[in-house]
Amino acid sequence: MRQAAPVCRGALGAVALVLFACGGDASPPTETDLARVLELADVTAESSEVLPGDYERRRELLHGWSAPGEGADGAFATNTGRKSGLNWRLAWARPLELVLSGRPLAAAGNEPTTVRVSWNGKPLGELDLVAGAGFEDHRLDVPVSVQRPGPNEVLLDYSSVPASQATSPQVAWRRIRVEGAGAGARPFTAADGTLHLPFGASVDYHVLLPEGGVLKIDDLGLYGPQGGWRNAEPAPRLVAAVHLSPTGSAAAAATLTEGRGQLQLPAHDSPLRIRIEALAGDRIPGAEAGFRLSALLSSPTVPWPHTGPLVANISEPSAERPDARLPHILIFLIDTLRADHLGCYGYARPTSPNIDRFAADAVRFDHPVAQSPWTRPATASILTGLYPHNHGARTRNQSLGEDIPYLPEVLSSLGYRTLGATTNGNAGPMFGFRRGFNHFKHFEERTSRPGIHIPVRIAVDETLTWLERIGPEDSFFVFLHVTDPHAPYLPPEPQRRQFAPDAPAGAGIPGARTPAGPIHTTEDLKDLYDGEIAFVDEHFGHLLATLDDRGFLDDTLVVLVSDHGEEFMDHGSHGHGETLYQEQLRVPLIIRLPDRLRPSEDISVVEAQVQQIDIVPTILDAIGHPGSVKADGRSLLPLMRGESPSGRATLALSELRLGAAAADAVFLEHGNLRRKAVEHGTRRQLFHPTEDPAELEDLSRQSLWAEYLSVIGRIKRRAAGPLTAGIDPAMPAAQREALKALGYID
Repeated sequence: MRQAAPVCRGALGAVALVLFACGGDASPPTETDLARVLELADVTAESSEVLPGDYERRRELLHGWSAPGEGADGAFATNTGRKSGLNWRLAWARPLELVLSGRPLAAAGNEPTTVRVSWNGKPLGELDLVAGAGFEDHRLDVPVSVQRPGPNEVLLDYSSVPASQATSPQVAWRRIRVEGAGAGARPFTAADGTLHLPFGASVDYHVLLPEGGVLKIDDLGLYGPQGGWRNAEPAPRLVAAVHLSPTGSAAAAATLTEGRGQLQLPAHDSPLRIRIEALAGDRIPGAEAGFRLSALLSSPTVPWPHTGPLVANISEPSAERPDARLPHILIFLIDTLRADHLGCYGYARPTSPNIDRFAADAVRFDHPVAQSPWTRPATASILTGLYPHNHGARTRNQSLGEDIPYLPEVLSSLGYRTLGATTNGNAGPMFGFRRGFNHFKHFEERTSRPGIHIPVRIAVDETLTWLERIGPEDSFFVFLHVTDPHAPYLPPEPQRRQFAPDAPAGAGIPGARTPAGPIHTTEDLKDLYDGEIAFVDEHFGHLLATLDDRGFLDDTLVVLVSDHGEEFMDHGSHGHGETLYQEQLRVPLIIRLPDRLRPSEDISVVEAQVQQIDIVPTILDAIGHPGSVKADGRSLLPLMRGESPSGRATLALSELRLGAAAADAVFLEHGNLRRKAVEHGTRRQLFHPTEDPAELEDLSRQSLWAEYLSVIGRIKRRAAGPLTAGIDPAMPAAQREALKALGYID
């Protein structure tokens, strides 16, 4: 048995890759054991099981499924109509058994809920689910005659409704599996470290090797029942191939039946796809069998160079006297504000004269990335410096973890007096955002108000009243979160008259598709939205002017940011929280340092890619306490002081876990190279942000960057714990109705 190899330390940071020949004077090649990084491969193989209540294990679901939910008996998802379908992949046909664990959510009287089940359009049978019985396993035989190699569609039909039920019943499904398939027909790493690749399965590794490399196959042999395979004609064979693009034939390939071999990998400045596939010849396997092998990737450079941890280039702590008062801090968060509707970001309409003046005396970041397109995960990232997969407030019902380091707590421990004021319940006490504040005010939403949210002027007045308590010896931290640009759009006068004079009366309520709603067109909605921005801008200006009058502003670090943007049919819809395109993720980020911390040479604009998670490290660095918390972000002070970005790649991650599907985006900036990949389930898109800032041209069929960046995102998220749906926190009925009206809870 081959001995375990040492793990190289360096570019891949915490990624536990098995790499050989580290160190040495002659810069020996890096050898990566592909069996040890099987989780980084895209696998084509039989489905194992589906957990509809787990975002990460429901990718086989096709249509008719709700978002994950959770009850006392575990996580689940329900049907959303009369039919729900899923895809089940098989390597070969043989007798199988479909096992569905479900329970009805409600039933009329004692009548059971009937679910008809079919496989590739052929009926398998009916399930009678009894209310109150809890989750139970229901079994159906899957005959060989209805199966086919490759994708198979399983359909659950709820349309057989008893006369006493007026609508289609809802059934909660916890687990779906096929006994006799899946587990033994998927690639796996054996106890001896070899890769086991079943017949009919393949693995794709997406790597970046600008200097080329070699794929070495060794110890190739069969596993499983041997008698049916030895001396077979044609013999089972292993095919290794390298592709330079998503389509077209392989650039090079090697076919093996046993022993060892190698495949030369060409030097290429774009990612490569290395595919290893086990073919059974003309025989149907009839049992769990395939190839076992050792697969080593030898290359001059690490195959995933962009996964290295970012070096945060943190400044030295402040040289102030120990008794010197710390500078004040203000985070002004404007909900639902896309950057390109501000004058300082190039917008033609005068929506933001006060913000523009503030930006002229501050540092504007031209390419900030939001960590999520909806409030709770994005705001949690702003206040923790962590990606959503690390802070945990990811789904509709998840709260910020109590053990997560939190900026208000850190600043309070340093002696700051802290105020939190929010007009959005998603960043309120119900979801864990109260911690660390001396005073926290949530202005609760109400459906009885035309605009649902409390207007910005009330939140600003509350802040200014609280600041009257600040003495000359105190340092304050204020987190002020205003929600006026959020729908329903209802700007007051004179902003409505200035920006939306022709819009019909009433609040603008965006619909999912065009036409926008019963009254307002998309252009009306944009006009009303601009009026809301102008209203916030007026009161932001009032806040800064009052801070200046009271002698605070010169010694206040001010951060203006948004949690996410808003779509106006940019990609066929309205609102936010549904996609990861730029109109929902490109937010404003403008930072003004206190006068005593400003560099001698003013920097007004930073072109480099930055993220919301960079805010916490930047604040702590600026006040002389860098490294006070472990964050995913980096301090932006070096960029604000005019230092050029290092030659290392900058990565940004965004995610969406809201609704029925999971989506992830990875942004890469490396010198002049900018790429963005978006992954919705099994669908991937690739964009060139420099040449196509609107993200209208999907380039995924032209290069393998989308697949490569998907792997990078997987590596960056691999340390995250399992994601569950969470349980609804208790909240007042009025607030629950308001959040439901806004689409944030079901």
